[in-house]
Amino acid sequence: MADVVADIADVVRTLAAISQLRGSSVAIAAPGIHEPRSVSRARSGKKPRAYSRLASFSRRRVYIADLIRWHEYGLGVPQRPFVRMTLQGKRGEIDRSIETAIQRVIGSKGRWGGRDAHALVGKMVVAEMRRTLMQRVPPGLSEATKRDPDRDKRAIPLVDTGQIRDSLTYRSEGL
Repeated sequence: MADVVADIADVVRTLAAISQLRGSSVAIAAPGIHEPRSVSRARSGKKPRAYSRLASFSRRRVYIADLIRWHEYGLGVPQRPFVRMTLQGKRGEIDRSIETAIQRVIGSKGRWGGRDAHALVGKMVVAEMRRTLMQRVPPGLSEATKRDPDRDKRAIPLVDTGQIRDSLTYRSEGL
């Protein structure tokens, strides 16, 4: 009889964890403020200068999420849709990660909850987005950009300062 009570308790915990997932989601986020090169150059005592076609923004800080949106849709800069490339190119892996998370919630007898499932999926998607960024999202850099002495010599678009890559994270919503 004690085994039955323990099994029922496990089932109750598992059902609670599964119901916690219903209506919840994992959001990929990029919190933080992009510090343009002109601001960091001014802090270092170097002469500030514009560094892109977004020169009007070179003297103020912008949200990294906005910077990602500009690149994703080509708003004033060459279109480099690393978010969509990741979500489309890794659809199968993302789906398998979601399935794995749900299986772990079900098989854990209530020890795994919604936050654990979200963490598994969120970390995987963020890692894949960072990997996409490092694989040279087309189009390549212009010759003028490559000649900039402040550029990273690897000439990988969107990776020069690492601010976009380092800001990518996830958060659980609806839990």
